[in-house]
Amino acid sequence: LIVKYSFTTDYRLALADLNRNEERYTQAKELYEQITNADSKNKKAYLGFGISLKALGFNDQALKAFLSAAVIDPTDAEGTYQAAQIYYETGKFKEALDNFLRVRRVNPLYPRANLAIAKSYFQLGDYDQALTAAQDEKKANPRVAESYLTIAEIHMARKQYQECSNEYANALKLRSQDAQIYVKASVCYRFAGSLDVAQDMLDLARQMES
Repeated sequence: LIVKYSFTTDYRLALADLNRNEERYTQAKELYEQITNADSKNKKAYLGFGISLKALGFNDQALKAFLSAAVIDPTDAEGTYQAAQIYYETGKFKEALDNFLRVRRVNPLYPRANLAIAKSYFQLGDYDQALTAAQDEKKANPRVAESYLTIAEIHMARKQYQECSNEYANALKLRSQDAQIYVKASVCYRFAGSLDVAQDMLDLARQMES
């Protein structure tokens, strides 16, 4: 179909998406680049281009692709969110926070936006704002463990060890087979003075992942 309808980008985009989904990122990148060169307003192609570039380790180029997608359609927060993720993963937490906040303004219901905001505030040392955002995430998604884990880390940084252990206990109700949570919980219990419980946490972790 690409050969038959060479001036239609839809089929080329479908092939690029297929390659990306199969983790053939080099082939996907080349196809997305062809599409963006032919159609500079193709938001989906820029998003796919960015994801492929990021997977190949080209963060700067991926960032440009995601920001291009955001400019093409300011009402879609996906490009901004992906750009913010790159900022966060490369240690540019202020830029990450600014973009995550922009995501929430564009779409207050964007999945995990509050969690990303909380983690960015945490990295910047603003524990009050981090806690507020993490609690907002917990209210929106009470059955997802990540918000409890983030709140636990905030309490740990504040040396609020009892609150920290309580949040890890809540997280374990939702993700009981994660050995790492038991290890982190044991640290809070130990600092809170509950040495027996801390030891139990480590024993459980060792049983799961020796």
